[in-house]
Amino acid sequence: MTKKNFSPGKGADRTFKGIALSGMTGILWGLTTPATKLLAREGVSISLAVLIRMLMVSLILWVWLRLCHPHQLKITRRDLKRIFWFSLLGPTGLYLGFMLSVEYLEAASALVLHYTYPIVTVLCSSPVTGERPTKWDFAGACLVALGVVCSVMT
Repeated sequence: MTKKNFSPGKGADRTFKGIALSGMTGILWGLTTPATKLLAREGVSISLAVLIRMLMVSLILWVWLRLCHPHQLKITRRDLKRIFWFSLLGPTGLYLGFMLSVEYLEAASALVLHYTYPIVTVLCSSPVTGERPTKWDFAGACLVALGVVCSVMT
């Protein structure tokens, strides 16, 4: 017996749900950028804001998992160590680096530079995951690089 997909629905329902969630994420991320700029202008320590945000998100997510999916909280010490390092270098490093960049750059420029990650994904996917990028992946990464140069470096 195969494991069912996590999200319910089929075909167009799943596509619409994915588009809606991506769109909402884009809107929220877009609003975060100028909000960060305003926080910095008001003298709020961006590093402290990131720390508080990460602690709050962790607590909220832990409570949600504890109530709704307690079986997903079972983990070995070895895996916990790996997740700790991934969390430190991944989401925390990403968010801290982005929010600090907004202090020094125009909000739009910081956001455009943030979107250089597809280039890194294409270059690192093969050695890290074994997935081989297609010629279209490379073409997309080149377009991203061109967009960043045109937007930020002018």
